[in-house]
Amino acid sequence: MKKDINILSFALTLSLILLLSACKPESDGFSLSCGDKLTIAEGAVQTIQVNGGGDFSIKTNNNNAVCVKKSNAIEVTGAKVGTTVLTVSDNGGTQLSCTITVTKSDAQKNFITDRTPRIENWLQHTVYTQTTAGLQVSRERNVDADGYVMEGSTTFGFYEIETGNFCRISAKGDFSTRGTYPDGKVAICNGGETNYYLCDKIEVQKIYDGIAWIVVTCDELPEIRVVTEVF
Repeated sequence: MKKDINILSFALTLSLILLLSACKPESDGFSLSCGDKLTIAEGAVQTIQVNGGGDFSIKTNNNNAVCVKKSNAIEVTGAKVGTTVLTVSDNGGTQLSCTITVTKSDAQKNFITDRTPRIENWLQHTVYTQTTAGLQVSRERNVDADGYVMEGSTTFGFYEIETGNFCRISAKGDFSTRGTYPDGKVAICNGGETNYYLCDKIEVQKIYDGIAWIVVTCDELPEIRVVTEVF
């Protein structure tokens, strides 16, 4: 009889422990306001609230979404179409993950419907190349974005005369037909410092009436979009 009572007591204790464990909030309520998924358009900004858990750290697996810790929140900026996994860790070692999906912005969706000559995502604002005072646009053959001789390449250049800022985009080919162009490069000077990038892809998405719609994709940059005359 005593043995049966001990077994019953042990079973009740174990059940109580399991019940309490199941009811206990994860790491004292440590959670993200977005749950485990967030969708954001390229160029948009959203805020994730971090609840409970005290201080925390963050890390991401790529730069498609840029995440910045701000007090008890995380500011998320959609940088490039794709997905990013955000991992948030509290002081106790508990980790939460959120998959951030960056979708096309309205500007991307409507890109090929607007024939206004312009360059998007070089600067923080769209530069309209025919109406922006002090802006020069050039097209060079057999030269790459770095300024070196490159047989068969074409470089489009956009220059702010007053500031010295510029953006140069080059690829092998003449940009006269739709399709993907190899050996893509971008050179950008903002504030006196010039940076050089190799492109994952340069694509002419549309050619119509002497105008080309060009999309430039680089791992380290937001998607650059250009509408320009094919000289």
